[in-house]
Amino acid sequence: MAVVAKSGVQLALDDARQDLENASWPGLIGMVMNPVRDHIWSPALGVAQSVVPVVTDKIPFADPVAGTAIRLSTGAVKVAYGILPHSPSVQEGANRTLIADAKTVVPQARYGNVLQSSVANVVTLILSAAGFSMNACLDLLTSPGDKAVDWAATLVAFGSYLRRTGVSKEMESALLTPRLPDNIRIIATAQTQLGYGDGVRRGNAKEPSPFTTKQEAAIMTDAQRYMKFATAAYGVFQSMAGNVSSGSKNVISVLNPVTRVKAVMDGASLDERRKRTAKYVKISANDVLYLTPAGGNSELIGHFVAVDHLTKSVVLAIRGTYSVTGAITDVNATTKQFCGGHAHKGMADTAEQLWSNIATNEAVNKGLAANPGYRLVITGHSLGAGVATLLHLKLHYDGFAKTDVQCFGFASPPTFVRSPEMTQSVDKVNKAFAKSVCFIAQHDCVPFLCIDSVRRLLDTLIDVDKKTEKFNIIDRGLYARGSKPLPADIVALVNSAGNDLGPVTGAERLYIAASCVYWMQHKGSTWDVGCCSPEKVGRLPILVTPDMILNHLPPEYESCLTHA
Repeated sequence: MAVVAKSGVQLALDDARQDLENASWPGLIGMVMNPVRDHIWSPALGVAQSVVPVVTDKIPFADPVAGTAIRLSTGAVKVAYGILPHSPSVQEGANRTLIADAKTVVPQARYGNVLQSSVANVVTLILSAAGFSMNACLDLLTSPGDKAVDWAATLVAFGSYLRRTGVSKEMESALLTPRLPDNIRIIATAQTQLGYGDGVRRGNAKEPSPFTTKQEAAIMTDAQRYMKFATAAYGVFQSMAGNVSSGSKNVISVLNPVTRVKAVMDGASLDERRKRTAKYVKISANDVLYLTPAGGNSELIGHFVAVDHLTKSVVLAIRGTYSVTGAITDVNATTKQFCGGHAHKGMADTAEQLWSNIATNEAVNKGLAANPGYRLVITGHSLGAGVATLLHLKLHYDGFAKTDVQCFGFASPPTFVRSPEMTQSVDKVNKAFAKSVCFIAQHDCVPFLCIDSVRRLLDTLIDVDKKTEKFNIIDRGLYARGSKPLPADIVALVNSAGNDLGPVTGAERLYIAASCVYWMQHKGSTWDVGCCSPEKVGRLPILVTPDMILNHLPPEYESCLTHA
């Protein structure tokens, strides 16, 4: 159904209102700033929401300029203050038309202006980088000796695997060439000529939806809601919080004055983090049953457990890559036997560690016991989604029978492949997949990343390099910039994308662990959401495009789900 698009200024002011509602200052500063927020800034913003759009509507070009200025101002404040990553609020019950395989709406104005979109993208990248940097600092400052040993062991083992299997030689051949930048751009140009960025890849992965139209409508509404929880799992920017486990028995850690101060600060911040998390997902702070300590932990991924009465569910939201420890988990990408198949080792280990955490189990059981009939929903973004899909699979495989268990994964990487010998466990895996749905936003690259897909990209780079080494520097530059049509044989090489590669043990081709992958694509003046086969998605090449990282960020997913 077509909807009236808001102006850029209206959207910017709405987002500023959301940011202001999320802002809160503790202690003595809060005694001054919180009343200012409530009695000065909030009423002033309300007046601005009523007056400014009317004025800018009468002046040519005023809307995009004013909207951009507002976003720059609020973006700078957000970077300085460090609240939860921002995105438009969930519009519950919004009118939209859902067809069995796609839907079309008029996109809001923010996608109609290149300048506004570019500025918003820069702010999003700055916020994400700042958050990762702060969490990485917390990660490095807390138990650095123990973590360094864990990290080193993982990296050494992975490096040994690459050398043993010959993948390291593939990497050297593809990457250690002065023509690498041009080769990458030539691949991107060839993919553009093949129409990959215009929906050809997604079209090749589409399949009929396993759900009815009514079920899909409910799934998309729930997805908007659970993506907020997935974003909230990344936490708030707390420079004084430490990643210290309150139950640590390490004598050196306990006696270390710096660690003790960090532990006190972390405990003091817990109540504020609970309040901000609850506010972001619009639930009571009392319904946030458990939060992991701030920062990173090599033994336990960041997550929280909460009760969401709106969807009648107990939500286990798992944080994505937001620390050095999370990045190490991503890198630990070989496979291990898991639930009758093979899974991404780092994420499978993380899922098992999470579920063995007593506090997490107690919080989940408490939420379910206090709310009979509520389902358990496991959700996350990026690494968090990968862990969520595997934990969801594990619960079904192990026979968790306390309630219905479902999974909503956003930007999930490929994590699982069935084993040919799978027989007794096939029903359990099928049941788990039937309760799991995942989402891809536009050109996000992460849902296509595993060792197998990276090897295919490396192989393509090697093949392209063999061609480009024969070109003179001028022609190679023209091909790379797209100023000169690429030779047909290079386009054909890119289209084959390493299909002639032989298998490598421990690098099986993995797939997203879900029954359906909803791929959201913005096309001109419309949005299209298609149901895609996880197996077909897993066979697609990595798309090399400038927005492959930007499209991966949580705000992009929240925005796509709101508009789609």
